[in-house]
Amino acid sequence: VIMPLEPLRELVQAQKAMSNPSMLILDARPRDDYTGKNTDNEKVKRPGHIPGATNVYWMQTIESKENPVLRPAEEIRALYANAGLTPDETVVTYCQSGVQAAHGYFTLKYLGYKPRLYDGSFIEWSETEDLPINTGLEP
Repeated sequence: VIMPLEPLRELVQAQKAMSNPSMLILDARPRDDYTGKNTDNEKVKRPGHIPGATNVYWMQTIESKENPVLRPAEEIRALYANAGLTPDETVVTYCQSGVQAAHGYFTLKYLGYKPRLYDGSFIEWSETEDLPINTGLEP
């Protein structure tokens, strides 16, 4: 039996994981949230993304909002590969509050990756003033 990796439930766990250079980070939010362009979200204290994170909006892995079924595995795998994610490294997925990241966790697990879920996600990260945040398209 292969046990899933524990979620990162506490900020200190997330900080430790994010500082590990072999850990890949996936932001599952829409592009405007990732870049910091969306400043209308009152729950996010500082817009942007966790440094080093790459962005694949979770809805890119489904056919459409009207037809919410997974795209073929090869397409999702290519989407993740184009974002720099590889199945041989652990991928920490996060979003705003953990819901979209759960979908990322599922699709990564489905494709054979080693995912972890950052439970506090970006709401928690953005509330902590001494943590860095990047804006724009660069990880």
